[in-house]
Amino acid sequence: MSRIILALLLSVLAFTSVFADDFVRNEPDRLIIVLKDNVFPEVLQDERGISVDIPSLDAMISRYDVSEMSRTYDWFKGEPERSAPDFRLHWNIVFNQRNSLDSVIAAYEALPEVDKVFPVGVYRERGLPNDVQANQWYLRNMNTGGKDIRAVGGWGHAMGDTNVIIAIVDSGIDWQHPDLGGDGPNYINGSIKINWEEWNGTPGVDDDGNGKIDDFRGWDFVTGVTGYPDEDVSGTDNDPMDYGGHGTNCAGCSTASTDNGTGIAGVAWGCKVMGVRVGWLPNGETQGVVRMDFASAGMIYASQNGAKIINCSWGSSSYLSYAVQYCTLTQGAIVVNAAGNDNHDTSEYLGTHASVISVAATTQDDTKASFSNYGNWVEVSAPGVAIYTTAWNQAAGTHTYASVQGTSFSSPITCGALGLLWSAYPAYNRTQITNLLLDNCDNIDAENPTYVGQLGAGRINLLKALGDSFHIIPDELPTMFDAVNSASAGDTVAVAGTTVLDGPITFLNTEMPVLGGWDASFTSRDPINNPTVIQATAANAAMLFESGVGNGTIIDGFKLIGGGGQNFSGIPVDGKYGGGLVLNQTSPTLRNIQITGCSVGDVTSHGSGGGAILNNSNAILENVDIYGNTANEAAGLYIYGGAPTLTDCDIYDNIINTDNLTSSFLGGGLAIRDADVSMTNCTVTGHIDLDSGGGIYTENHLGSTVLTMTDCTVSNNSAYTAGCGIWSGVGTELSITGGEINGNFNDPTAVFSNGGGIYSAGNSYMSGALISGNSSHAGSAVMFTGSPVVDLLDNQFVDNSAVYFGGVSLTNCGIVNVTGNTVAGNYAGSGGAGFHNSGCDPAFDNNLAAFNTGGVSFANGFSANSTAATFGCNDAYGNDGADYSGTTDPTGITGTASNNVAICIFLAPMSFLTRLTNSSSSV
Repeated sequence: MSRIILALLLSVLAFTSVFADDFVRNEPDRLIIVLKDNVFPEVLQDERGISVDIPSLDAMISRYDVSEMSRTYDWFKGEPERSAPDFRLHWNIVFNQRNSLDSVIAAYEALPEVDKVFPVGVYRERGLPNDVQANQWYLRNMNTGGKDIRAVGGWGHAMGDTNVIIAIVDSGIDWQHPDLGGDGPNYINGSIKINWEEWNGTPGVDDDGNGKIDDFRGWDFVTGVTGYPDEDVSGTDNDPMDYGGHGTNCAGCSTASTDNGTGIAGVAWGCKVMGVRVGWLPNGETQGVVRMDFASAGMIYASQNGAKIINCSWGSSSYLSYAVQYCTLTQGAIVVNAAGNDNHDTSEYLGTHASVISVAATTQDDTKASFSNYGNWVEVSAPGVAIYTTAWNQAAGTHTYASVQGTSFSSPITCGALGLLWSAYPAYNRTQITNLLLDNCDNIDAENPTYVGQLGAGRINLLKALGDSFHIIPDELPTMFDAVNSASAGDTVAVAGTTVLDGPITFLNTEMPVLGGWDASFTSRDPINNPTVIQATAANAAMLFESGVGNGTIIDGFKLIGGGGQNFSGIPVDGKYGGGLVLNQTSPTLRNIQITGCSVGDVTSHGSGGGAILNNSNAILENVDIYGNTANEAAGLYIYGGAPTLTDCDIYDNIINTDNLTSSFLGGGLAIRDADVSMTNCTVTGHIDLDSGGGIYTENHLGSTVLTMTDCTVSNNSAYTAGCGIWSGVGTELSITGGEINGNFNDPTAVFSNGGGIYSAGNSYMSGALISGNSSHAGSAVMFTGSPVVDLLDNQFVDNSAVYFGGVSLTNCGIVNVTGNTVAGNYAGSGGAGFHNSGCDPAFDNNLAAFNTGGVSFANGFSANSTAATFGCNDAYGNDGADYSGTTDPTGITGTASNNVAICIFLAPMSFLTRLTNSSSSV
């Protein structure tokens, strides 16, 4: 009997026509009659029994052996208020059950003094017990992307008000439970509503004049029924102590004491709960019942004594219309009802009442609970599966906790939400509070396509109802997890720069900005100099993203430290990737992000992307700095697939771990495979000890790779084999506009390295770039080997040095166009310090080769080595040895192009002459 539930209700007029899933029975020996206006009988009792001063009613006493005729609400005082039912007209009738209930009802209905007749229905409580759970996911779902009522965010804007009372009209409440009544011996310091006027009054006296004597904690309306031998069913009293446990379960959901170091939290943190006992546990049963006359009395009592919200987690009949009318229209309270647990769309009475909020149950992912009823009569949905809450174990006599499920618990969770709203807006009326709740729910139709329009306004969202769209950490939400899980599209999450967050943090597919770097007052922010730190561990990255995140999710102003990445396979090497940042098939916008001190891979295992990995991502990176990270490959950033864009990003001083003898040390700052990457105004610098691609490495694996660079700088990187600055593999495409490739060099221990600035075997396009101060064994500035297309326009290749071929080296390429470039001041020990061509048929137009030095094996101006090479108005002078070799000097007997101005005027546009003059004078 540790998780016994209870529900009571009065049935509808048509008795068994009531929907039968929660209906237990109609009491066979009693009913309720409602007399017509101004019919006020006087009942007398003597040793012979009772009699009535109205003949028609008196005749029924002898006809049906009526043993009791008493006012249903004899404790209700005063005249009826405007719009309120006149409860003086409601009478209990108890008769000998040898008479047919149907016939007795029909006889009373025929009397002219009687308005309506109701059987006394008994209904099951709506709850399905389950195994014990460890956390309250309905308040704070710790699964990334998990759904809850956003209580944590709501609490950041409002706490419960002790003046807001939630009545649990049910099986009673274990008011001695430490999470409800508080500490003994009196149990008056918890969340139970204490009637202080009675508590401090005279014992045995109705001090507050509400018709109930010493009702310190509510009232017990259960009497004259058959319960367990030790159950209190013999008479109404002032002790609403629970027996079956269902009411205690409900009370914990809504108003368990919070922040008391004990047990669980309640939704309505700070509100009070009123215990009203209207149900009991029939002898031998494990599920409680509620009787409608008790329920009606309990609802009326609750609202009359200050309850603003009334929870009804049980089946119902139309007799409750009077109570609902009084509670809602007269007293201004909100009545909340559990929709039921029969997985159908038919409602019992309270579900159809316009003034009652009916609640369906949802799961942790916002789908309809398998058992929950549904329909267009449902107003709202709330969690109802694995609800961890307070419990009373009657068999063991212990105050405990249990995991339960059912709409019975969705209903008090909703009551708690309403209590929190009313605490925040005490001047609001019943309608305004109801609308505030319903207007701010999360639509869950997408999660429930077969129940569209049948789960009410959606799942409760307290953060949306109580807060604005600007969510502050840690002032309003304690952690980034809570903020990310709770915020909605269009909201902004703000984090103080002094806050250190524990990684990993996973961002969801919610289009909103998450902004770090705020000052303590949240009036200004400095995302660059005062970023919010996310401290990760070696077990994971600092920042992760849910699959499907798009550019509308903006993360700005964070510093990621100490991440260890995640395992990936087939891209192409199995291993750890993305030390600080993992974008796996996600495409957020990242601004003002720093990634440092992260590491992937070691002596025995491969690691790539020490700072970050972009896997099949179209992310936008703006002002992202990746520095001081470690990996076997791509110590800074690894990109596989997708089409990301990088603007104003700096990738520098990342460290290659060369202890792993099975890894290839490629791409010190950045490695790209099968992706279309665009970089603008970015810097890649300070990477050493690479095999190839000291700064950047690109290659095709299963797809095609395109790297487009605009106004970028690649500097001070080194490699052993090729591409000390940039290495671009076969089939790739490298496009460079503007920017600088400078100061890259071959590792001192290298046997032979190619391409001090750039090594490319793919299509290559360069325009307006400066390639200077690079060094290698061959092709100190750039080396193109087997490239199908090479297009060089208006670039400067200066002050580069190599053992062989110091400036621009072209080997076995396809279509080669070299126009408007300056190759000057380069050195090659063997010669070929300017333009060196072997196996290609380039077209040289309007280029300058000047003051290049070195050996004389090849001309240090233009070493063409191709009779098919073509020349148009080029200038070569001041070079060591010959200006041209491998081809006839195209300037003929008149000397260099600079001394043949007429030729250049004929062949070249005026703009070229201007540039040529400037170039010649500057060399």
